[in-house]
Amino acid sequence: MKKIILLLTFLITSCSLTGRNLVQENEFELAGGSKGEKVWKDELKMKRISWYQEMTMVFDVLMGEVTESSPFYNWFSTSEKVSLKRCEKSYLAIYYSSASEVISKKSFLKQAKAQGYDQFILNDFTSALKLHPQYIANSFQLYDVAILCSTSSLNSPLKVEFPNFSTISF
Repeated sequence: MKKIILLLTFLITSCSLTGRNLVQENEFELAGGSKGEKVWKDELKMKRISWYQEMTMVFDVLMGEVTESSPFYNWFSTSEKVSLKRCEKSYLAIYYSSASEVISKKSFLKQAKAQGYDQFILNDFTSALKLHPQYIANSFQLYDVAILCSTSSLNSPLKVEFPNFSTISF
């Protein structure tokens, strides 16, 4: 009898989660790295936001800043560093969409563009990231990597809004 009650409770509880759009906010840390003879144990801290439709993650983005003082800055090529110096404000964005008909990568980038952020593709940084142990462990091969760069001073945070989800600010 206890098993039946427990099973019914589980079924009722699990059914109550359907039909909801959820946004989950977490912190993510990329731990350590190297470039040539330089090895570091520092962490690249990023904000991770995941959008769920019912129980399915439909969009995921990790955003953080890679400053010149960060050892991860060594992963940028010379030309990538030149591009970054033009930015008044920049974010490293690692983003994924499992259902482009629900939330697309283009929609995310379009919102950033409308707020004054241009997308830079990072070939050298991405190559270094692909060799990091956490790359495969976190399935980042499914994600795109870019810098979102604003060349003017913006006073407001980057906001991401998708219909029927709460607004997120970075």
